[in-house]
Amino acid sequence: MSKYRNALPQLGSKLFLTDGGLETTLIFHLGIDLPHFASCELLRSKIGRSVLAEYFLPYIETARREKLGFVLEAPTWRANPDWGAKLGYSGETLADVNRAGIALMEELRFAHEMRDVPMVISGNIGPRGDGYVAGAEMTVEAAAEYHDGQVALFADSAADREALAHCGQMAAGFGVAVEKVAPSLLGQGREGLLFRDAIRLNRPVLEPALDTWLAEIGVERPEISGLRIGLDGSAVVATSAVELVAHQAVLADDTAIIAWLPLQHWPMLLRRQAGATILTTPTKPLAAPAMVQIGSGTVLKQQAEGGIAALGSEDLAVFSGRLQALLGRDRQVEQAGQTGYQRLVSIDGGPLVGRAAGQGADIVAGLGMAGAFLAPALARWLAGAASPAEAAWFGARLVNRDPNDRRVAEFAPPLSEAKP
Repeated sequence: MSKYRNALPQLGSKLFLTDGGLETTLIFHLGIDLPHFASCELLRSKIGRSVLAEYFLPYIETARREKLGFVLEAPTWRANPDWGAKLGYSGETLADVNRAGIALMEELRFAHEMRDVPMVISGNIGPRGDGYVAGAEMTVEAAAEYHDGQVALFADSAADREALAHCGQMAAGFGVAVEKVAPSLLGQGREGLLFRDAIRLNRPVLEPALDTWLAEIGVERPEISGLRIGLDGSAVVATSAVELVAHQAVLADDTAIIAWLPLQHWPMLLRRQAGATILTTPTKPLAAPAMVQIGSGTVLKQQAEGGIAALGSEDLAVFSGRLQALLGRDRQVEQAGQTGYQRLVSIDGGPLVGRAAGQGADIVAGLGMAGAFLAPALARWLAGAASPAEAAWFGARLVNRDPNDRRVAEFAPPLSEAKP
C-alpha cells in the first residue's frame, strides 16, 4: 500500500532531494551496458537490483544528513510496451519489471526513512519514443490509452505518485502548437520555443472593454482625489463631489499598494523592485509578436509600427545597457522612449492575495498577465463566493503564507534588486 499518495509531503514547506542522472551514472561512471538506455533491465537480477540500490545510497545519506525529504524515483523510464518489445519483454515480464521497480524503492524506504526524512515513492513514466528526438505525435486520448497499463500497475503498488519524464510532445498533445525557434532568429547560443496558440492581451483594447462591462453591471468608477485606508481595512474615498465610505478596500494595482497600504500591514513576502520599459524605433522584427526571456523575466513585444517594446525588472540605466545585447548585434536599436517605475514582486515568485495580518485592506499583487483571466474567480473569492477549487488556489497564495513553501511559484525572476 502507498504511504503518502493522499498527502504528498513535498507539497508542504519541507525541501526534498532527488537523485540525478541514473542511466548516465550507470553507463558513463560505472561502465554498465544498458541496452536502449534501459535501467529497468537491472531489475531482472539480484545483482542488478543491488547495483540500483547502491546508486541511491549517496543521495539517501545526503538527505538523512541534511534532514531533507527524498523522492525515490523507480527505474521504470523504459518500462513501457514499445521499449519493452525492443528489450524482448513479454507483457507479463513488462508488468513484473514495473512491480519490481516499485518494490525496490519500497525496500529502500523501509531501510532508510526517518521521521524527519520522509521518502516518497515515484513511478517513472517515460516516453513512447526516443525522448530526445521528436517522433510521431499522439493525441491526448492515444497517450492515455498507451500509458494506462503502467499507471494501473503503479496504482496497485506502493507508489505514492507517478512522474512523466522526457515526454516532449505534451504541449502538442494537448492542442498547444509549440515548436523550436530557428537559432538564426534568436542569436548565437540561444534557444527558444514558439507557442503558436499563445494569447497576447492588447491592453488598449482590453481596458475600454472592461470599462464598458463595469458600466453595464453598475460599478461606479469615480475620479479619486484622495484616499484614506483604516487599519480595519475600511476606506474613505474623496472625489470632487463627495466622500465615499467603503467597508473593505481592495488594492489591486502596484502603484496603489505602494502609495496607500499602511506600513504595519506590509506583507513580509512583498518586495519593491525597479522596473523599466523601453520603446525602440523600427528595427528588425522579432521572432514572434511577444517573447519572454526565462531567467530575467524580460518581455519583448513587437509593435505595429515596427519598433520593439521591452519590459525589464531592472533599473532603467542597467536595462538600457543590456537591451542591445539581448536584441543581438545584427539589429540596429535606437530608443524612441523610456520610463522607469517601481513594481511589486514576491520573494517566492507566486502571487499575493488577501490581508497581511488577517485584517486591513485586501491586496492583489503578482498575478501578471494572467490577472485578466483570473479576475472573475478573484472577485468571487474576495466576495466569499468562490468554488472549493478557487478557494484552495487563492488560499495557497495568501500574503501571510510560509515563505519556504514553494508550491505557489509560477515564475520567479531574480530578486537581487528588490527592496522591502
